Amino acid sequence: REAAVPSVALAASAELMIGAHGSALTNLVWMHEGATVLEVILRYGWCCNPVPSEQRLAAGDVPRPRCRCSAYNKAEIPNMAHAFGLRWLYMDAVYIPPPQSQNPIDRTVVVVNALQLARAAEAIVTGSWETDPNFS
Repeated sequence: REAAVPSVALAASAELMIGAHGSALTNLVWMHEGATVLEVILRYGWCCNPVPSEQRLAAGDVPRPRCRCSAYNKAEIPNMAHAFGLRWLYMDAVYIPPPQSQNPIDRTVVVVNALQLARAAEAIVTGSWETDPNFS
């Protein structure tokens, strides 16, 4: 219980929370109304073969013939954010290595474009997200 106190205090004081899709983002429940959650979504990792075959093979992945691609329907985080009066935004991961199990979102690494993420965070915090055409 005491170990959670710093996380709660940090989330409660945050204007912006950034994270890959997952349970850690549920800390958004402690954020104040009007704050922003920027979720790195895994929609390209949700499909069995989310990246071009040459990249998959270079990363050591092999095609999974029994696996079917399905629509990305992970709406837990945006639904929670909206329920708590938060603004939810997303960006796609650049690359997601193969899953660690049969679960398509069982990933240990999510690769993002660091410059794009930094610019998005700055634009959100400074309020230029709404006015900058590069972020529409």
